[in-house]
Amino acid sequence: MSPNQDALGARHDQQFHTVNSCGHFAAIPELDMHPGQLQIFASTTTIATWVPMTLIVLLCLSVAWNVAATILRLRESKRRQSEKDTLEKQLEEANRRADAAERARSTFLANMSHEVRTPMNGILGLSRVMLDCPLEDNQRENLQLLVRAGESLLQILNDVLEFAAIDAGYVQLYPCSFEPCEIAESVVADCDARAKQRNNRVSIEISDRVPRIIESDATRIRQVLLNLVSNAVKFTESGEVRIEVDATCREGNLAQVAFRVIDTGIGIPEDCLATIFEPFVQADGSRTRCHGGSGLGLAVSQKLTNLLSGELQVTSEPGKGSTFTLTVPCTIVDPSPSRRPEAPVNAPTTTMPAAPVIEGTPRIMVVDDNVVNQKLMVNILQRRGFEVVIAGNGAEALSLADSVQLDVILMDCQMPILDGYDAARKLREQKRTSRSGAPIPIIALTANSMAEDRERCKEAGMDGFLAKPLNVRQLFSELDQYLGSTPQLQTTSSH
Repeated sequence: MSPNQDALGARHDQQFHTVNSCGHFAAIPELDMHPGQLQIFASTTTIATWVPMTLIVLLCLSVAWNVAATILRLRESKRRQSEKDTLEKQLEEANRRADAAERARSTFLANMSHEVRTPMNGILGLSRVMLDCPLEDNQRENLQLLVRAGESLLQILNDVLEFAAIDAGYVQLYPCSFEPCEIAESVVADCDARAKQRNNRVSIEISDRVPRIIESDATRIRQVLLNLVSNAVKFTESGEVRIEVDATCREGNLAQVAFRVIDTGIGIPEDCLATIFEPFVQADGSRTRCHGGSGLGLAVSQKLTNLLSGELQVTSEPGKGSTFTLTVPCTIVDPSPSRRPEAPVNAPTTTMPAAPVIEGTPRIMVVDDNVVNQKLMVNILQRRGFEVVIAGNGAEALSLADSVQLDVILMDCQMPILDGYDAARKLREQKRTSRSGAPIPIIALTANSMAEDRERCKEAGMDGFLAKPLNVRQLFSELDQYLGSTPQLQTTSSH
């Protein structure tokens, strides 16, 4: 074969065969192309083959990516849902434990209040009864010191229990209609003996702008005012303590009633005024201070004032005295001017002799499981001329009510066999009446003094509520409300 023929054959092979994308030879039509054109044609063919395949690969990768991302999202959602369920269970368990802790705290406070007040009621009550007996001077002085020490201890215990109750949110308000003048008079009466011991004069001034009857929580207002007056008496010696009542703003049936307690005592340093209402803070906290106390009284007063939506302010000058102002919003029930105080301030203390029981004397049943308290109530009531019947628990009270005509029942609440709440309910179900034909008044006389205890007594059908340690003045005031004024009930006790 000649050289020309060899060149022609090689050219023919180059024209009709090329390598495909898979490495195999593929025939292409015979084209009249020179070598450069053939090379361009082969490159174009290769690109045209690779582009669709690349797009397919990319599409497959995109689908795989989306599938993988969906799987990851589902796994993450499942993980988050599992974590959410776990957290919800933990939160439910934490809430359950918190509720249990609150119930335990409430029970503890109620039990502490009962266990502390019950013996204090016996100690203070019997000491006061003995003060009404003929005594030698040194015996009377020792008993007075005992009563004073017991009252100081009781005040500290009350402050601690009240502060804990308020802090735990157990204190509720119970609005009622009352006379501002009566609140001031009762506070002065309670502070009268201590004021005399410190040679202080206590007085009341009531503005004509004060409505005769207003509505608010009288118990809490009295508690704050009593605390302020007690402090004023404690920090004043041979001076004056004055209660001023005024209505600073009257709009429609609403009024801002201000109770000011002004004393001529030692005063409060200016640098202590900013912290005077904080718990456990005292103007003089040194070990050499002259006046005792827990440092909780004003903190409790401030918290109670906040509950009343009121304001408690103080101004003071060392060596000249202090002025505490309690301002509370009240609803006006009777807009006529308030009456003036009737009882003279710092009235002399009188000893009350025992009165004989006469025909028609009111008969009172005392229901209490504590022997000391039974003896105390017998002493107090019989010395006022009442006839007294004793029951040791609710079951005995129900039994005696079947055989004895009663006029009033003084009911303890926490007792064995049958407590006072259930006993009161059964008496109401049986529709027991007094000798006058009306339902028998049932007055709770209990060491359980929390707000829920008062409400529980009301729900059980009791008419009144008195807390231990017993305030004898309040006891006879409550009895007068249901029995009316009798010759045996006209003298006011000094206790």
